[in-house]
Amino acid sequence: MKKFLKGLLKTIILTILLSILSLLLIAFVVDTYFLIFGDANDYMGVFWIIVFTPFILAVTLPLAIVTHALIVFFERKDSKEKNKSKR
Repeated sequence: MKKFLKGLLKTIILTILLSILSLLLIAFVVDTYFLIFGDANDYMGVFWIIVFTPFILAVTLPLAIVTHALIVFFERKDSKEKNKSKR
């Protein structure tokens, strides 16, 4: 159980980091583009990332948790079948 919780925590942290950091990178690129080539009022990407982050995490976190649980379930199932076949 400790291994499952450790893996789940790692999955949650990586999902949060990858979701937010990729969005911030996109916002940075878009804001830089509008700062250089566009109107000064057009760049608000970081604001929209802050607004939409809870909605994005509401989708990605449950998917990551379910995926992690399924992977652990099937790994345990496979290991039990391998142990039965060895006997």
